[in-house]
Amino acid sequence: MAIIMADTSMTVPAWATRVELRAIGGGGGGSSSLATDTTGSFCGAGGGAGGDAWGVYAVSPTGGGLSVTVGRGGPSEQTGGPTLVSYEGQTLLQAEGGQGGLFYSTDGSAGGTGGLASGGTLWDQTGTSGGDGQSGAYTFSGYGGRPLGWWWTVRQSGWQRRYPLWCRRRRCIFCVRNKCALYWR
Repeated sequence: MAIIMADTSMTVPAWATRVELRAIGGGGGGSSSLATDTTGSFCGAGGGAGGDAWGVYAVSPTGGGLSVTVGRGGPSEQTGGPTLVSYEGQTLLQAEGGQGGLFYSTDGSAGGTGGLASGGTLWDQTGTSGGDGQSGAYTFSGYGGRPLGWWWTVRQSGWQRRYPLWCRRRRCIFCVRNKCALYWR
């Protein structure tokens, strides 16, 4: 398995008859809070996750090569770039970048939507949406979307804590202090 982090082209090895490919689009840029005074609210929002396409494809060593264009993460409030995988000049996988988070006002901001994916033979998964920012004096809100999971936030009087939450095909698992639970969403 190779993880490709930059645009590249490669020749199919002489022994290869099929190849497993996965493409993940760039994440959208989060929005800034734009609070300007010490009593202002902070409410930046997260950018959406890039789409995720995965598949297995027949190849021929006498055919053309593979070409990969890697989507970059978006700058503040901008869409992430698409990731494309092509073989013999034809696009096999396409994973769009997530939309950027948008600042509306100090009362709240909207997280970006996740990018779409297409061409996968195993799956085409839309990226998760970025978290919405909510107002609150000196509370930094909003989080970026992720292709396969997100954070679960516990808030109680005066404190909050974030725990990882992983979901796949409507099954989710979260862990708190080495104790894990599985649930369906």
